[in-house]
Amino acid sequence: MKHLGYLLILFVFLLPSCTEHGKYSQFSVIGELIENDMPDSALRLLDRMKASKDEMPKKYRMRYELLRVQALNKAFIPLDSITVIDTVVDYYELHGNHADKMMANYMMGCIHRDRGNSPVALAYFRKASGYADTTDLTEVRTLSRIYAQMAELFNKQRTPQLALEANREAYRLALKAKDSLVAIGYYYYLSGSYHMLNKMDSALLISQTSAKEYVRMGHQDLAATVLPTAIDILLRQKRFEQAKIAMDFLEHNSGWMKGDSIETGHEFYYYYKALYYEGKGRNDSALYFYKKLADFPKIENLQAAYEGLTRTYKAIGQADSVMKYAFLFTQANDSVSLKSSSQEIVKMQALYDYNENLRLAAEKEKEAERLKTFLYIIGIIICLVAYLIYKYILLQRKRRIKEIAETNSRYTSILYQYNKSLAELESLKGGFETYQLEKQKEIEGLKQTLSVYQSDKSSPDKWNIEQALLNSEIINHLHQLASKAKLASSAELNDLMRTVSEHLPDFYQFITTNNNLTDKEILVCILCKLRFIPSEMVVIMGLTSQRITNIRSRINVKLFQEKGAQGLEANLRRI
Repeated sequence: MKHLGYLLILFVFLLPSCTEHGKYSQFSVIGELIENDMPDSALRLLDRMKASKDEMPKKYRMRYELLRVQALNKAFIPLDSITVIDTVVDYYELHGNHADKMMANYMMGCIHRDRGNSPVALAYFRKASGYADTTDLTEVRTLSRIYAQMAELFNKQRTPQLALEANREAYRLALKAKDSLVAIGYYYYLSGSYHMLNKMDSALLISQTSAKEYVRMGHQDLAATVLPTAIDILLRQKRFEQAKIAMDFLEHNSGWMKGDSIETGHEFYYYYKALYYEGKGRNDSALYFYKKLADFPKIENLQAAYEGLTRTYKAIGQADSVMKYAFLFTQANDSVSLKSSSQEIVKMQALYDYNENLRLAAEKEKEAERLKTFLYIIGIIICLVAYLIYKYILLQRKRRIKEIAETNSRYTSILYQYNKSLAELESLKGGFETYQLEKQKEIEGLKQTLSVYQSDKSSPDKWNIEQALLNSEIINHLHQLASKAKLASSAELNDLMRTVSEHLPDFYQFITTNNNLTDKEILVCILCKLRFIPSEMVVIMGLTSQRITNIRSRINVKLFQEKGAQGLEANLRRI
């Protein structure tokens, strides 16, 4: 039912897609097919997309190539001729998430595994394992397979202790991923490592326990496939009755047997049959199965067959046959030794290649470290330059604020002196004509100086403002703030508004009820009317000089339909 559901999904996605998105959405289905052990269906779907592969955007083309390698690997098709995976790994190292990086490096390891380069394959498997998210069950399942591949390579390299460690991790992760059937398989693989370590009791126990677990889960066929290790050990220990029970179970449930013949790939089982009959003293049957094994010219088969034939003919007493098969056994044994030597040479070459790769990797790492140091120094220089620029801007701003404060201070001082002299003149109108003339002269000089600060160059007697208002406490306070480069508070500005509304009600009504002036524009109108100079407005309002100029221009347009800030004070004075 589960596979039927996936076939229905596959059928739906095989329908012609009307959009590019529909075409690429098939990748998720292909991934599901691969994950659920349906690689042939995944490959058929990928073949249908092959013609348009080169037209795909790069991210989809890389996904296509990675899925294809995954499907081929799941279908047990050798990957030794695959070359595009280098580009795929490079792409996902830069653009992929941790799951993509893990899978790409895993597939790269499988390719080197099929090329016979075990050390490099192990390096990629280890790299892939480092990307796994152990909180994601799908990634945990993949990680368990990676460790199983590592264990297989360790066994081939005759390092059973390392194989045991990798297989234990594969078994633990498969259990964590709730992949029970696969977990039993990984548990069974431990028996091979214990067999290599000559720990036969442990190997036997694991083989028998694995079979029992498969039977408990209703998989007699799988249980049969894990019995050869147990059969081998039982026969060598001459426990023939127990071995016969295991052999009968295997023959009835594995699906390997066709009469007295066995399915291709499992021919070595003839050796166990022969060994059993030899142990039971049934030499004719033993000779029959040893000769059947010799019909399959794999060197390991021939070595075992000739050794068994030599031993059996010796028991029968046929000297000619003993000499014949002893000679053939010697030749086969020499071939096995030569093959082992060749394999060791290949391993040594692979190890050299691996060490060479390590050397190149170390050089690249040093180069990366040098680049990192260079970028670090450049970063420090950039930060230092940025800091110096910031300090320069800050210094310039402080200098500008100081200049504004000094200008405002001079203006406030002159304005104060003017108001003081004007008050003294008023008090002297009753006499002291000479002193009065001097004061008038002083006032004229102050008027001329104050007019210099005004944009319209007008003197105080032309400002059209009550002297009482100009001498009010809030206005004098605001001049003082400006001279000290201090921002006015909201309460102080509200106090100013209230004072102006009381002393200049017509003016205040005009600016607050016409032309939709903003609060800032109303405040600038008031400050202009009261003859605050632009540098004072900058400080009191906390704005830039350009902003004050822009506000004054907008006011002139809104109130008097004139462009630019020039003439605003004269226009406001007429109100």
